[in-house]
Amino acid sequence: MLRSAGCLIALALVLRCALLAGEPALAAAAKEAARGDCAAADRMIRPYLQGVGKADADAYRLLADCFARTGQPAQAVTTLREGIAAAPSSAVLQRSLGVALFRQNPKDGEAGDLLRRASQTRPGDPEAGHYYAQWAHVNQQDQICVRTEKAALRNTGLNDLALLQMYTLLGMCQSRLEAVEEARAAFLKARAVNLKRTRFDPMAAYQYVQLLTRHGEEREAMLMVDEILQRAPAFAPALLERAKSFDRAQRPGEAIEAARTVLAGEALDAATERAAHGILARCYFLTGNVAAAEQEQQWIQQHPNPDTRR
Repeated sequence: MLRSAGCLIALALVLRCALLAGEPALAAAAKEAARGDCAAADRMIRPYLQGVGKADADAYRLLADCFARTGQPAQAVTTLREGIAAAPSSAVLQRSLGVALFRQNPKDGEAGDLLRRASQTRPGDPEAGHYYAQWAHVNQQDQICVRTEKAALRNTGLNDLALLQMYTLLGMCQSRLEAVEEARAAFLKARAVNLKRTRFDPMAAYQYVQLLTRHGEEREAMLMVDEILQRAPAFAPALLERAKSFDRAQRPGEAIEAARTVLAGEALDAATERAAHGILARCYFLTGNVAAAEQEQQWIQQHPNPDTRR
């Protein structure tokens, strides 16, 4: 996801406007919002919103961002709806409300509609486009995802984090459309950005591994796995790929050791955990450790596949 500096941008804009317009109450509200005291910010900003600032989109965003950052998403949504009621043509507020609703429920239809309109109204706003592309991907609309993300990437001045996330999502959407070469190109662009960043993102890199393994390119996939584990040695999904490789090569002892590291790893989700126990059950049986194999099989029976659970 493209992490937004929207709250900081809004804060800077509101402070600047307050200084220029001589609105001390607005400036004071901005300072309270920066400290995370949203109730105080709300009290201070109300006279401005009920007067000359009724249609000031950045003022509503300032307050909404404060609520969102302090774990009050419902209040953030209420504030943004109030802003849209006052300024119905504001694409910035539409984007902000779409993002807020998307974070609460990625399948929210209203979120998709708001983000679509914001991305169309503001084609130079990569954040609106990226969030709409995310919504489209979650909702199985990958052609929209590809089209929207490509348009967002045409914007200049994108930082490395934005480029990494946007190229990765583009690759994911193209991969699901079976546009393999296009997906590969997107993932390689994401990889180039990822490798030069101080903070490597193993999950972004792992998306390329999934494309490679799905298309039988095991050698390339394992090279990517090694690259990930050099930078994130405890990343469970990559450790699982290594365990699977040993299992396929009929090296049960090494597969067992690798699967154990998966269960002690980071970013361990339910599907990865269950797959590791499956490798342990099979490989314990192959090595003659029937008791351990039965114990693993019992664990699997007690933990249904998360992909099929109703």
